[in-house]
Amino acid sequence: MRISVQLIDASTGFQTWADDFVGDLKDVFSLQDQTALKIAQALNLKLTPQEQNAVRRRYTQNPQAYEAYLRGRALVDFIDQPKALEGARANYEKALQLDPNYAPALAGLSMVEAFYYRNLDPSEAHLRQARELAERALAIDPQLAEADVAMANVYGDIFDYVHSAEKAREAAGLEPDNAHAWDQLSWALGYQQPPDSVGAEKAAREAIRLQPSMFQAQYHLGRALMQQKRFPEAIAALEQAKSISPNSGTADFGLAQVYIAQGDYDRAISTLLSLPKADQSTPIAHYQLSSAYAGRGVKEKALLELQKAIDLGYRDSAAINSNPHFDSLRSDPRFQKLLSRTSQPR
Repeated sequence: MRISVQLIDASTGFQTWADDFVGDLKDVFSLQDQTALKIAQALNLKLTPQEQNAVRRRYTQNPQAYEAYLRGRALVDFIDQPKALEGARANYEKALQLDPNYAPALAGLSMVEAFYYRNLDPSEAHLRQARELAERALAIDPQLAEADVAMANVYGDIFDYVHSAEKAREAAGLEPDNAHAWDQLSWALGYQQPPDSVGAEKAAREAIRLQPSMFQAQYHLGRALMQQKRFPEAIAALEQAKSISPNSGTADFGLAQVYIAQGDYDRAISTLLSLPKADQSTPIAHYQLSSAYAGRGVKEKALLELQKAIDLGYRDSAAINSNPHFDSLRSDPRFQKLLSRTSQPR
């Protein structure tokens, strides 16, 4: 294989340096190291010994495992689409068959399980697997950013957004160009109570800058803007998410939340009920539908949807307590009983 590298002065458009690197595909890692260090030298960068070690750090010696990992990572971003997530799972598992201690693949597989739990199937097995895989990855390398992102996902799935944000910040500190870390940070900051909507917006914009194709970062940006009552901008971000991933129901789920925030409960209910069946059946979808019914004044349906959410594992008592749409329900003993269940282990 051959790598041709050119450095261009962005202000003038002129080439300042170029070189070719030739090697065998079976030794692709050495070729990558050689290329990266040469580029650093051409830029007159003085790398510390720690930075040089980071360049040379390899999590696997198996090129086929590395390729399978990259294929998995390309698919794992489709956070609510079973076909893509199954493709990610298959590739991560292939990487682990070739190298059982390949920590980034373990972290990626953890994210698959966490996304299934949050967005598709709230069964305890997915959450348990997500945690175990993230812990295995961290045990192999406590400095692996993707492992911190995976653990941040796990914390988010159990509504512990404070620890989720801490882990996401650690990941971003270890690897500032990791879009997953910034997106996870935006998610955690936007869902914690009270939400840090400004911080969530900044983190989402950084994730989008690093990876413009990450539609879930547009979704999290939309939620952050919604919380700041910048509704037209929020809708624009969610429409952008929809254009990037038209087969996903996530953008419409976000739009429904904007409609609730605007007091347009009928439109929110209609949007939520038109989501794909898998998207409608998650705990957080039932929670949002309950919120819309409560705002609309449809008390019985609001209580029923909240019960469904809690039956499926929804335990975000902080969100329920701070939700103004539930004010009309708070004196109802049935609401109080449901709320008490959020403090109980699932």
